[in-house]
Amino acid sequence: MVKKSKKPKKKVVKKSKKPVKKTVKKKKKAVKKKVIKKAKTPTVKVSKGNLLVSFDPVHEESAKTEILGLLKEVGENGKIVSFSDGLAEISVRNPRKAITSLLEIAKTNIDQFRYTFNWWPVDVWCKSELLEMQKEIKKIQKGIKPEEKWKMDLIKRKLIRNYQGSLIVKLTDVVDKQKIDLNSPDKIIRVELDGERAGISLLTPNELLNVPRLRN
Repeated sequence: MVKKSKKPKKKVVKKSKKPVKKTVKKKKKAVKKKVIKKAKTPTVKVSKGNLLVSFDPVHEESAKTEILGLLKEVGENGKIVSFSDGLAEISVRNPRKAITSLLEIAKTNIDQFRYTFNWWPVDVWCKSELLEMQKEIKKIQKGIKPEEKWKMDLIKRKLIRNYQGSLIVKLTDVVDKQKIDLNSPDKIIRVELDGERAGISLLTPNELLNVPRLRN
């Protein structure tokens, strides 16, 4: 028998494995977001005073004694809210009644008012921004009857804003009452500018005590 020759075995060449790329997970650094705080707009201190008195700043202590003494005389235990730069802000129970009583004292004995000039109640406080003041004046002017005469008093004590044009014209523009009388009004819209704030009042002539006028 003839033996068949064995076929040569094929060498199996093992393919080299491709190098596996190791995926390295990079840790993401936590990026802290910077929170930019908005600058706070200055707030206007809400006032608790409902009576204003202008006085001689040279004699501040004497004026303080005079104010509290006169208020006590008319049955008011006045509490001082602020007292500086010739303006006293006082809190009383009934500012209008107090002014009426003080007016009677002034008519009979004006010498009791040595260091004070003007006394008047405040109806509302607001920011001294134009739109804010116009908004409050528009509300308060509703107290003027169609047949009543009126005028506006504007006192610029501490002026910190630049109002373009005539401020009093802009403030009176929102008043829709027709009868203006600068000499003998039935009602007076009084606006006191005091830095960041404004005190606004609607008064009758008897609710404004003007000491210098009574002296003359």
